Amino acid sequence: MDRRTFLIRCAALSAGGVLAATLPSWAQRALEEKTLRFDSDLYRRFTDPASTDRPFVRWWWNGDRVKADELVRELRLLHAAGVGGVEINPVKFPEEADPLDTHPLRWLSPEWIDMLKAAFDEAKRLGMTCDLIVGSGWP
Repeated sequence: MDRRTFLIRCAALSAGGVLAATLPSWAQRALEEKTLRFDSDLYRRFTDPASTDRPFVRWWWNGDRVKADELVRELRLLHAAGVGGVEINPVKFPEEADPLDTHPLRWLSPEWIDMLKAAFDEAKRLGMTCDLIVGSGWP
């Protein structure tokens, strides 16, 4: 390493050391003097983000075996957990799969559309985003 590179690296290392040594005391002083403010819009967006800024989850409709009251219950649980939106993924079960004591809905049937509407309406009421992906639940 040549002399110039050595001096630049030493200066950078020294500056980093000074910065690392002074930041904790600066932060402590700022806290004591109340110069650090936590009422900014940025701080509020982190402590209580809009639903569009919260995590989204993929919501599997296994075998298209869904009921409106269960969809509403699950959306409320997701909302209470801080989820901002869902992406419905209807998944078709194999014919020999356990029926789970629920009648499978035919994709795009009036019953299926009613379940979709129930989910969309509840998501809207909760301020959540509700998307639909064309999964393997279609024929």
